Amino acid sequence: MMKLNPQSISVNLDDVVASLNIQEPATHLMVTGITHDNREVEPGFVFAALPGFNRHGAEFASTAVEQGAVAILTDSHGAQALNNLDVPLIVSANPRIDMAHAAQMIYGDAQTRLLSVGVTGTNGKTTTAHMVEALFDANDLKPIMIGTVGVRFNNETFPSSRTTPEATDLHRMLFAVEQRGSRSLVMEVSSHALSLGRVDGIAFDVAVFTGLSQDHLDFHHSMDEYFLAKAELFTSTRARHAVICVDDDWGKKLVSISQVPTLTYSVNGPADWMATDIQVDEAGLTTFTAQGPVAKHHIKLGLPGSFNIANALAAVAVSDALNLVDSKIQSALENVRVAGRLERVDCGQNFVCLVDYAHTPDAVERVVEVARSHSRGRVITVLGCGGDRDAAKRPLMGAAAAPSDLIIITDDNPRSEDPIHIRAAIRSGISENNEVVEIGDRREAIRYAVLHAQPGDWILVLGKGHETGQDLAGVVTPFDDRVVLAEILGELK
Repeated sequence: MMKLNPQSISVNLDDVVASLNIQEPATHLMVTGITHDNREVEPGFVFAALPGFNRHGAEFASTAVEQGAVAILTDSHGAQALNNLDVPLIVSANPRIDMAHAAQMIYGDAQTRLLSVGVTGTNGKTTTAHMVEALFDANDLKPIMIGTVGVRFNNETFPSSRTTPEATDLHRMLFAVEQRGSRSLVMEVSSHALSLGRVDGIAFDVAVFTGLSQDHLDFHHSMDEYFLAKAELFTSTRARHAVICVDDDWGKKLVSISQVPTLTYSVNGPADWMATDIQVDEAGLTTFTAQGPVAKHHIKLGLPGSFNIANALAAVAVSDALNLVDSKIQSALENVRVAGRLERVDCGQNFVCLVDYAHTPDAVERVVEVARSHSRGRVITVLGCGGDRDAAKRPLMGAAAAPSDLIIITDDNPRSEDPIHIRAAIRSGISENNEVVEIGDRREAIRYAVLHAQPGDWILVLGKGHETGQDLAGVVTPFDDRVVLAEILGELK
């Protein structure tokens, strides 16, 4: 969890329990916090012992009590296992949901005092969140940004284990940053977070939808189920306004069921916010006009790709919905850079090297299209897929890389799977007419790309982006595509 601790808290536990409509004997306890992670327990905390996919949190309750937990929130199964524990048990029919609302109350419901934007969608969440963060910063709103690349506040970045933190962590850090003067929040909201109650108790001023393409079907099982999880953000209990991309059919469907006032955006139109007068230079950098219902803005982006035009339109539409200062938009968006999103690695070589987090078929297709459009030479793509994740997308990712002149299949984060099988699945989606090389060792795969690059070529290293480790059989070793690329390019000098 982000190490931003709030100042002292003291809340009556009986009031918290009453707010959850749970009937338990009075405890007469004052509590100082709540967490689902026994490693984060501090004296006076409530420990939420949740049922998990593999283990029950009740297994860790005794450790939590040793560390100072004064009460346990759990379900009936947890209560049966903990009936000899010498602290009050708060038994809930749905402890995950009640944990979120307890955290909201214990940590003072800070989110209601922050101007807040939640961004969801398969691709584009991180870049859109960065753009909204830049707009908030330009308007002196001292934002906290929470997402895939970590948590950022007051020029400090903290690592995060997941895109959207658990509710206990989230409400605690919002309380902490509000105490430090924050006036706004921008957060990536994953479909997992919506399904698992991580953002329960949060009502965003604006919810943003960037689009939907295949991902996470190991968790959601179908695209319709995946869509419905995302659509939950656009209900009246979770948002006050919506900004929705209508460049795909999922966005158009979402507009039809959105429960809140909605602005649409599209690179292709028609929509409330559209891109006109698009100009792209040799480096792929873009200028365009964002044309809205009553205003327009001339935008220059330091990020290439038509999908970044869409991300910028989303941010402009958010600014419109929140009535932010128009004159701040152009300079704020021009300077946005995002770690591991079309990030250049330049060591003076005469070819382009880009690192990107693209790990879905749609994202791979978009990045390869950018390179194909602007490369004066060949496009060389280094590509892998993560293990223990949606296996059905692997051949589709291979197919998405097909416009490349050379595809180097390698390992991403194999996790518990045999990487040979993952690489074979990627390769099965690639035509026999493509030039394909398979090199499992990711460093050597990147080295092969560099050694075979010619002047004017574009090298794309896809899948891990900002990540700084590689997970193989449960062991995470340091590995940063950007660092490795720079080291190998340095060897050429």
